[in-house]
Order: sequence, then structure tokens, then C-alpha cells
Amino acid sequence: MANLTKSVIPIAAEKKTRLNLDCDHVTTMRFMHAQPVWYRHMLAGESINVSALSNVRPAPMPVPTYGRMRQNLRFFFVPYRLCFPQYDSMMADVIGVNYGNSSLVVSPPAIEGDAIASWLKLAIVSSAGTSANHDFEIGGSYYLFTEYGRKAWKVFYSLGYSYAYNKDMKFNALGLLSWAKVMLDWYENSQYLDSATIIEVRKLLAYNNPTTPLSLTASNLNAVLSLGVVTYDSNGYFEAAWDNPVAPTSTPSNQFSSLSFQDISADYSTAAYVGTSANGTPYMAQPSANVINIGTKYIHEALNRLTDYQKRHQLSGAYEIDRFLSQHGFVSNYLRELRSIYVSGQTFDIKVGDIYATATSSDGSGSSQVGDYAGRGFGVGSKSVQFRTDEDGIMIAIATILPSSGYYQGYDRNNRHLTKDAFFNSDFDALSTQSIEKGELYVSNHESFAAPADYISTFGFTGRYGEYKRAISRVSGDISLPTVMAGGNSWHLMREFSDAYWQNDADNIYHSNVFSSGADAIQYHRVFDYTKEDYDPFFCFFHFNVTAISPCRALFDTYDFESLGKEIALQSQGGKVN
Repeated sequence: MANLTKSVIPIAAEKKTRLNLDCDHVTTMRFMHAQPVWYRHMLAGESINVSALSNVRPAPMPVPTYGRMRQNLRFFFVPYRLCFPQYDSMMADVIGVNYGNSSLVVSPPAIEGDAIASWLKLAIVSSAGTSANHDFEIGGSYYLFTEYGRKAWKVFYSLGYSYAYNKDMKFNALGLLSWAKVMLDWYENSQYLDSATIIEVRKLLAYNNPTTPLSLTASNLNAVLSLGVVTYDSNGYFEAAWDNPVAPTSTPSNQFSSLSFQDISADYSTAAYVGTSANGTPYMAQPSANVINIGTKYIHEALNRLTDYQKRHQLSGAYEIDRFLSQHGFVSNYLRELRSIYVSGQTFDIKVGDIYATATSSDGSGSSQVGDYAGRGFGVGSKSVQFRTDEDGIMIAIATILPSSGYYQGYDRNNRHLTKDAFFNSDFDALSTQSIEKGELYVSNHESFAAPADYISTFGFTGRYGEYKRAISRVSGDISLPTVMAGGNSWHLMREFSDAYWQNDADNIYHSNVFSSGADAIQYHRVFDYTKEDYDPFFCFFHFNVTAISPCRALFDTYDFESLGKEIALQSQGGKVN
């Protein structure tokens, strides 16, 4: 029987076109800052092949630093629906059906010119000055980016946005929100996902009110563009420390607050509590009544299970997808689709070598002798990526430059073993946690230090016998003695602390103060001739050889000839050579 309701229609997408999308990006970078260096707004059904070439040249160095530096280049894809929930409904023209309002019109999240102007006031400072010239003065004023402003503007500009102090200028925010989505999914430390900034960004990504389109405010822009300060190695002894014995941090709240049990007999009842209070204090087991043997057994079993539940969630982080995986051993398709896609990545080493003086020279800043040396660096790497998408979205390449840091200013915990119980015993290995003493991180060498710190107080918590399971880097000799060799720390990239960390606040280097953040990365400018924070010490060139197989027509294939006949290929604007 014929199906009278079935019809065959042509699809809107015609045959695909091969597009050449080669491009370059010349920029500057600094340690620990994530920066977008390439992006492509991709169409559903599009395939792309990217061959990336990276060249990095550090600023001049006073000495050939014995530190290891690396550049990471990562590619991600963010479907538009992850930062604009109504995108698919808007493109399918079913908004009115889905929301019961036939006249409803939605638009993507936007950035108004007024918001950009207001945000810039947070990112720049105004300065004024005069210049004497004979018997009169010339005065002037200028605007200067703060350190945050320069980082934020690089992200803003690298994603294709700009601003000319035109308050009528308006952009869609899909590029910026896609950047924020990648930062939250792959770069931000999940221990700090409930900070005010992170919460504000997560609300923007989840905004789902079609009757009132999202328009980013200056505060929203500030929150989004403040992302991108990369954390230190999350697997390090200090960086991965927990704030208390049962939780990485008191926030976000990961507690299973109570479990109660009532037997059919009224002779006993039990309750077990596991988790952390608002100030991070761990809850302990609290029997709520006289507990007989069966109740005690129940409490032990309940505590064991609750502890497993707690540890599983604490170790897996604060994302739904990671917690689901820790619970079930697999990831549901639904949760997988709520996360941006990590496509591929590559790490390149930045090598440091010597420059030798071949003759004696002198200038106003000093002199050099034959054989004097300085440092120079260079890094080069390449990466090829292939990707195909079934939905509209943006593909972003993000670069970071990271130092390979260690900690050398503290003592080895093994040298603090003063009793039998302090030494390793396999019977107690991996049993709960133990404290990390602050002195393991930093001890002042200054005899005149007025307020000796309590070095044996707790910095954080790690696994039992953690001192046997970590590597310890050291710096010694004259390099470690600033009174003997001034600037000796320019020979290495170890992370350093000073007495100020103790003098200002005894808890200032406590792990919960975002110890793992790269916010102190400015200290690594010490390996360059110019050590101040008002410039980026790495000069970078990226070349992207890009070929896309796209469902859209070629750029100049916009003329539709209705007549039939023989075809001929023409060059737009005529044949030319150069």
C-alpha cells in the first residue's frame, strides 16, 4: 500500500565546499595565563583539519636559567547550546511551540557597548604628566591597562571582539561564554568552584529565560575575563593538599550530613554524621541514644559507607560528570553532552641556552668581559588536529606557558621522625590522612625575624606517609645565599616564599587561600632582565594551516545562474598574479 503522507524533499544544505582558512596570530604571553590563540565558528556537518606551528621566544635573560619551561596548546569545541540553551530551538524556529508563546522571539546573549565601557574602567587606570620645554610645560594624560586589564583585553581581543568607545556597538557573547565554559570545565580547580566569580559565570552559562535575552553587564564581563589564571600541578604534594582531614575544602559543601536508622524495636536508635561544618570542622559519629551491640555494628558500617561516599565525591571533584563516573564507572550520554569537548593537545619544551661575549664592551649600564654569558631561549612545536561536528559551535585553541616548579625552602618531613610511630609501617599505609607542617613548605633563615612562626602547625592534609611518596627538589650553594650571590634565584624556577607570608597573617599560606592558583606567577619574571610585571616576557608566533570541509558555499560562489548550458570556471575579479 502506498504511503500517501510520505514525501521526499531536498535538504537545505548543498554539496560541501573545501575552504582554505590559514591564519597567523602574533602575541605576547606570560607564565600561568591561559590565552585563546585561534578559534573557528563551526557549522553542523563541518569537518576541519588544523596543523598548528608554535614559536616562542623568551625575553633576554641575565643568566642561562637552569629552569624548565613548557608551552601547552589545547584544542576544545563548545556547542553553542552549552552557553545559549535556546540556540537549537531558535534555529529550528520552534521557540513559540516550546514556550507556548507564538509571538516569542529570542536572541543570543549580547554585550552592549555601555557594558564594555564600564568594564574598561575596571581594567585601566588614568595617568597624567607634564614635560618641561623651555619656559613652558606641555601636559598630557593617558590610559594604562592594569595587569588584570592587559590579561583580560588579550582574551577579549583574541576572540574577535573590539571596542572603539562607541556605546551603540553590540556583540553576541557566544565567543566569550564559550571561553568561560572551557575554563570552568578544564582549567579551574574544582575545589574553588563556588567562589563568587565562578558562581556568577555558571549562572550566565545556565541562563534560560527566553522572554528576557541575556545582556552581559560590566560585572559579568569582569567575572568572565578574570578566568584563565592557571593552577599549579594539581598532583603536587602541596597543591593537592586538603584543608581538613575529610575534605579538600570547606566549600563547596560536599557533605552527606546525616544518616538515621530506626529499628522496629524501640530499644535503640542510631545516627551517624559525616561531613564538614561551615568552618571546615569534621563531623564525627554521634550516637543519639543508648546503643547496644547491634547499634554499634550499624554505626561502624554506616560510617564506613559514608566515609567511602564522602571520599569518592571529594576525590572526584565538584562536577556532575566526574561524580557520576566515580559512582557508576561510566558516564551517561546526557552528562557527557553537558561538557565542552577536549579535542587534542600538545606540550612543547622551551629551551634555554647561552650567549657568550666575544669582546670586551662597555656602555652606560655597565661593562662585559670576554667570556661573560647571558641566557637566551627558544621553543618550537607543532600539532595536527582533525575534528568533525554535528552541531553549531566554536572551536578554540588555548595556549599556556608553565614553569616546572619545585619547593626548596622547607625541611624534609622524614627528618622530623622522632618516634617509632612516625616511621613507615605497612600496616597503617593509606589509612586516612596526615597533616603537612607549614615548615615543610617554608622556613625563614633570618635570625632577626621578629615573630617566629609556628612551623609545626598545619598547612593542610595529605595521604598517610606522604613524605615517602614525593620528590624533593633542593637549591644549595651560593645560589641559595642572596647575601653572597645577589640575584642567584634567576638561575632557577623554584617557587619561592618570603617572611611576609608569615608576618602579615599566620594563615596566609594556608592551602585554602587558593595556594594552588598561579596568581603569584609574577615572581618568575626574576629570570628575565626586566623583572617588573608591566610587560609579558614571551613573544609568540602561531601559524594555523586550516582546511575545512564546510556545508556553506565558497566565498565568491554567491551568484545563481538559472540558465542551463556549459560551465566554465572563472577567477573572481579576473585573472591576476602577484
